Amino acid sequence: MSLLPRNRLRILIFSLLPALLLLLGAAVVVRLLEDCGALHTQRFDDRAAFLASRAFELRGERYATSDPSLPPGSFAANKPLDCLRIFVLGGSFAMGTSYVHQSNPGLDRGGLSSWIRADLEQRFPGSMIEVVNAAAGGQDSSRVEQILIEILDYSPDLLIVATGNNEGFVPPTPLNRHLHRWALYRALVRLIVPQVDPEQRPRYTPLYAEHDRVLQTFVDNLTRMAQHCRERGVRLILCTMPVNLRYNPVGEEHVELCALPRLAEGAAAQTLRWVSGLNFKALAVDLPQRADARSYLALAARLERRGCIPEAGWAYQHALELWPRNRATPAVNQAIRRIADEQGVLLVDLEAQVAGISPNGVPGYELYNDNCHMRWPGYAAVSRMIVERMIADQIALPDDGPPLPYAGLKRLRYELGLDETYLERVPQRWPPGRVADCR
Repeated sequence: MSLLPRNRLRILIFSLLPALLLLLGAAVVVRLLEDCGALHTQRFDDRAAFLASRAFELRGERYATSDPSLPPGSFAANKPLDCLRIFVLGGSFAMGTSYVHQSNPGLDRGGLSSWIRADLEQRFPGSMIEVVNAAAGGQDSSRVEQILIEILDYSPDLLIVATGNNEGFVPPTPLNRHLHRWALYRALVRLIVPQVDPEQRPRYTPLYAEHDRVLQTFVDNLTRMAQHCRERGVRLILCTMPVNLRYNPVGEEHVELCALPRLAEGAAAQTLRWVSGLNFKALAVDLPQRADARSYLALAARLERRGCIPEAGWAYQHALELWPRNRATPAVNQAIRRIADEQGVLLVDLEAQVAGISPNGVPGYELYNDNCHMRWPGYAAVSRMIVERMIADQIALPDDGPPLPYAGLKRLRYELGLDETYLERVPQRWPPGRVADCR
């Protein structure tokens, strides 16, 4: 009788073994087909939160980008002793959209990483400086954390993290993250889960109904990033996210904010009637209950034209909180400041500094192409803010003596090769000349 359970176990093992071998073989075949480009297993929506494989792979004596969402790049596997190695992580803002694109090797300069490298090389001539663009368009902080953990194995001296524009997806579980590493699992999900027609796909990250849960996930992700860096002895810079406060996609089209008072209907029109008397304190109490984000935008434009700058800034910020459209909200930026303080990491408050160089303290199309992606002078300006904070706090600098003064925008642009020929190849999100100016 004692042999019966043993025989049953043996039968069970031999029954499962062919199925396991079949699954393993299928997984290998699917992965080979994916590697050669014959099969795509990852769903479009999964690219925001899941890292399907390693971000970089060893090719000869260098690590090169292997994840298709990252811009092409490489760095030495064995870092030279005198080399300063910096990684820039985040979403499309950190990557440098529209001047850098992951699927176009010809668009490889004009984002944060290239401006930071050019600035440091001019201030520390003769030093070996690597600034690797490890950012990717559309990804949220969950995916940024996965890339950060991998990058800690590549001997970085400094990590610069600028993320927060793409929060809104349901946070993935650890099991989901591990399963998405398997090509066969991704292929099955892609086969079973219906795909959204590209024509019907929303342009923006959906604002998840459980706002507090999404915000807490963001806080947890950034907190863990700071802890990972501290455990490995790597310096970290967190950046708040500057966004275009004047951005207003009505019907997914770009319109000038100046036209909002003429287009306003319903709550927006009522808001404009309320503000005609400029009883702002009474309005601030009543408005949140009655007006939508478009009302706040209309209100902000009217207040700004009347010279009520602090009140206009309040209205712009409330419109952003209600209608992010892939822009970091005031709550997200406040969370970044709090985490930097609690974790003892360096903060570069790009949101506040960009507001400081913008007309009336309201960033708009003088610096931006669209909702959150800058024109090249804007990327140059925020990169300089980061470098000057590095110098002021002596964070991960070359040991070649004091830095030289800032070389100037014209010189750095020349060093980058950011001439008119290059700029003509850069896709512009909005037609030229469609710039809002409500002043």
